[in-house]
Amino acid sequence: MGEDCKDIAPRVHIHFIRTVDEKLVRQACALYASEFKGPNGIPLSLVRSHIESGKYQLHVGLLDSRFVAMALIWTDTHNVFTHVDYLAVKRAFRRKGIGSNLLAHIIEHAPTDLQTVEVVPEDVPFYARYGFVPAPFTYLFPASKKQVLFTLMMRNGSGAPLSATNIEYVVKALYCDLHNKKRTNARLQSCLASIRKMS
Repeated sequence: MGEDCKDIAPRVHIHFIRTVDEKLVRQACALYASEFKGPNGIPLSLVRSHIESGKYQLHVGLLDSRFVAMALIWTDTHNVFTHVDYLAVKRAFRRKGIGSNLLAHIIEHAPTDLQTVEVVPEDVPFYARYGFVPAPFTYLFPASKKQVLFTLMMRNGSGAPLSATNIEYVVKALYCDLHNKKRTNARLQSCLASIRKMS
């Protein structure tokens, strides 16, 4: 199945799936479909394709061998930052620390010091508890069909401040490399203009 197994709560294990396990991929896709439906999600076929191609790293939480949580992780092509693209816990298993421990596991095993996440406003406090800081500019979510304000949050494990150039790189990579948008995309250009105003 996978490697990097870690006990994080009584009987709960997190696995980074290195080889495609069809049953776990199917369960992860089902949880994704239930939690990220609507205009802000990406097509399920694309989620599956990204897992199977290795574009996404799939991390799963198992409780007594039952699938209870998942996270999809993406690292940019230059290994500058690791992006927590989706993290979800099945409704029946929430408020038990599983999501918190899954995120802590991801941070601990991230191949980069810098981690990012795009979140709706109500999720900001959860990620802030783990050192993620909201970016100080307007971030328009690239994957949605309509213009939607999200919060881009960043966690720099090295503690060094991020320059506007670093932040621009992150935003361009998310838009163009992860979400497959063109560099001329109007939302991307709006975000970049907001970043430049910070300088």
